[in-house]
Formats: sequence, C-alpha cells, structure tokens
Amino acid sequence: MTIQLFDPFSRAWERMKQALFKPFDIMVWFKVGFTAFLATLMDGDGGGGSGGRISENVEKADWGEVLNGPYQVWSWLIDNPGWSVFIGFGILVVLAILIVLLWVSSRGEFMFLDNVVHKRALIGDPWREYKSQGDSLFFWRLGLTLVFIALFGSLVWFAWTQLHAHYSQFHEWPVLLIVQLGFAFILLILLASYIELLLRGFVVPVMYRHRILATEAWSRFLSIHWAYFGYFLLYVIIVALLWLGISVAIIVLGLMTCCCGFIILAIPYLGTVILLPIYYVFRAYSIEFLAQFGDDFNVFLPVPVSVSDQPGAGGQGKSIGENNS
Repeated sequence: MTIQLFDPFSRAWERMKQALFKPFDIMVWFKVGFTAFLATLMDGDGGGGSGGRISENVEKADWGEVLNGPYQVWSWLIDNPGWSVFIGFGILVVLAILIVLLWVSSRGEFMFLDNVVHKRALIGDPWREYKSQGDSLFFWRLGLTLVFIALFGSLVWFAWTQLHAHYSQFHEWPVLLIVQLGFAFILLILLASYIELLLRGFVVPVMYRHRILATEAWSRFLSIHWAYFGYFLLYVIIVALLWLGISVAIIVLGLMTCCCGFIILAIPYLGTVILLPIYYVFRAYSIEFLAQFGDDFNVFLPVPVSVSDQPGAGGQGKSIGENNS
C-alpha cells in the first residue's frame, strides 16, 4: 500500500474549489458554514493580549503569598457560605452550557462531514440521520474530557504541593522540578491534542462510513493507526504546521486592517463563514488521507449493507448512493 501525504491535500483543495466556488453561491457558504460552525463550536480561538509588564510583575510578586493563595481562597469560601453557594451554582450553570455545546458540536461534526463528502449544503437531514453517531461521539468526547481534566488536575495539585513545600522551606525555586513539571504538562497537552485530532479527523469518518458508534470505530481505526503510525504522525505534524502558518497569516492580515479583521473574525458564525474554505480543506484532507487505507475507510463509497440490513433479515438497507471521489 502506497500512502501519500500531499496528494490527499491536493484533492481536498480541488474538492473545496468545486464545492464553494464552482459555482459560487453565498447561500451554500452560509449553510455549510453553519455546519462548520457547529463542528468547531468547542475549538476555542486564542485571543491576543498585552504582555509588556509581565516580566516586571513576575519580579515583584510575593511568591509565598501566591502559593498560599489556594489556602486563602478556601478559607474565604468557608467564611462566606452564601458566596460559596452562588459561585458553585454559577460553575454548574457554566458546566451545563459547555456540555450542551459539546453535544451540539458532536452532532455538527457529522453534519459538516456529510456536506463535504457529498459537496452539498444540508442542515436538517444530516442532523437527524447521524443522531446515534453524534450522541455516541458526544459521550466519548465528554468521557475523554473528564479523564484529561482529572489528569491535569492531579498534575496541577502535585505541582502546587511540591512547589509550596520547597519554597516554604528554602525560599527558592526548584529549577529541576519546574523543568520536569513543564515537560509533563507539555506531553499531556500533546497527548490530548493528538487523541482529539485522531478522533475528529479519522474516527468520526469511520463512524460515518459504517454507521457505527465511537468505541467500535476506534477499534477499527487503531488497526491501521498502529500499522502505519509513522504516516499518521507525519499527517499530524503537517496539519499542525499548516495551522501555524494560517494563524500567522491571519495575525498579519488582522494587523494590516488595524485589527478590524480580528473583530470580524471574532463574531460567532460569521468568522467561520469567512474562513470556510480553510475549514473545508482540512475536513476534506483527513477523509482523503484516510481513503488510501482501503474501502473500509473510504467515506466516498456507498455505505456497506450489513447482514441484518439485507432484505428478509428484518432490517432496511441504507446507502449513500453516490461516489464523489
């Protein structure tokens, strides 16, 4: 099997041009852009900030007081139960909103993917068609998020206790420990990012291809992931470098427009519509890359009909019925 890294990107680029520019239809942009907006709802774009006085503030900080901060916050919460209840309720509301957004985003993943596969602009049909897959993806992403929150929380707790104990005793920073903790945080962030990219880039298309749930799709995908680990790692590196280049270009263009561009792109949904060709290419790139690993991973082929779906077997077969590859 010959695996290409750049040819799938070229095909994804051509797919984007045909879907969005041949012909150009603003309503297609708004419809497909809406599904892309839902799919990327939980991505979170980084904002700019001023760090001119950070160095000065770090030098003047009383780190003994900073490290004692959690104790002081806890004591204040105990002394102010009314505020504790109010803050706790606010946290629960925020968590509920985030969970709903994660659910909508998971359903949106299949809506956007379906439009890219078929070069069309539908909203209601894919929302209903892939309900089971979207809900399964939601629960998988929620579980994955909770696991990494627990891991990050444990690491933060360990870092705080170790740094607090060392600084309280010696009034200096343990440089080696800080370096080790820094590497641990970076590795955990990279691992979380890698799993999330594989989930959305490849596991979701496998779920879409076979109309299966997330756990089974992971099992199918991992069979080729480990066999061709080097190619998938190179794919991740290429995607990361491309996004880095795009981010730099957006920053430069935003500064050239006296930050007006930043304001426009920050508007929910509208920013996604403007950047739709970029989102479209990356969505198409992953499925074009995945299609190289055989018919079981080619989302452009008709949906395979299982035995239970055959006539007389108690089920009704489903088929996409078109090949856009």
